[in-house]
Amino acid sequence: MVTQQCATGQSHKVMQMVESSNPPRRVTVRRARERAEILDAAALVFRRRGYGAATVEDIAGELGIVKGSLYHYIRSKQELLYEIAVEPLRAANQAIDDASAIDGPVEHRIRQAVISHIAVIHDQYPRLSISLLERLELPPEQLAEIKDLHNRYQERWRDLLASGVSTGLLRADIDLGLTTLGILGMLNWATQWYRPDGRAGPAEIGAEFATLALQGILARPAG
Repeated sequence: MVTQQCATGQSHKVMQMVESSNPPRRVTVRRARERAEILDAAALVFRRRGYGAATVEDIAGELGIVKGSLYHYIRSKQELLYEIAVEPLRAANQAIDDASAIDGPVEHRIRQAVISHIAVIHDQYPRLSISLLERLELPPEQLAEIKDLHNRYQERWRDLLASGVSTGLLRADIDLGLTTLGILGMLNWATQWYRPDGRAGPAEIGAEFATLALQGILARPAG
């Protein structure tokens, strides 16, 4: 973690400017790591204090550097919020596209979509919670992109459930819109209590949630 690196006096090495003599590939990887550390620190601060109350100085403190050094890497707090908000939604959309493309029974695709959602919460922790709670702080053009990603993800889920109805896996009388919102509500609420070091891992949680989601909507066997 960044704070652990700071405690051992390594934050300067982590955050120092990349020497121009390094090969281009190493520069790219190093900068990507630095950017990821900054975004992780900002997400933790936003979760702890709220976006409105958090300051660039708070984020710099989380990284163990001074505010002036942080401005070598960012232009504003809003820039960080946008990146934190958009990346997990892009990851979630890619995950449901991958789940929907799996060959085999639609039940397996639905289960994988649930498991993948929890995996995104884990991999992007705690960024997805910030995306859900703080996105309205973004300017209109950025908020519109966030909403488009939300809407696309919701539609992909609706399409997946519709496939379940058409194949007879799911009850024909379910309301696809309400069912989609219900499943996503359950999954997204996990951002509020999930912890990477918790007693259950993302695969275990995802499998359990998939069963919970399906139990109420599976078509009942004849007789």
